[in-house]
Amino acid sequence: MDRLVTRNIFPVRQGDAIENLFEEQHRLATDIGTINDRNLGRIEALDSPAKVGNARINQGSSL
Repeated sequence: MDRLVTRNIFPVRQGDAIENLFEEQHRLATDIGTINDRNLGRIEALDSPAKVGNARINQGSSL
């Protein structure tokens, strides 16, 4: 039987809490991967003289 985890606003079963943590970890890893991909795209654009104009635009955009 799962014990209750009561550190949250409302009680959550331990199994559910662990599953929620894995889901959050996956979401954060996906977000980090997206940010890394964007940054790599900006670096590649800076390395390519043909894309210098686009790189300047991309540098000004927010994530």
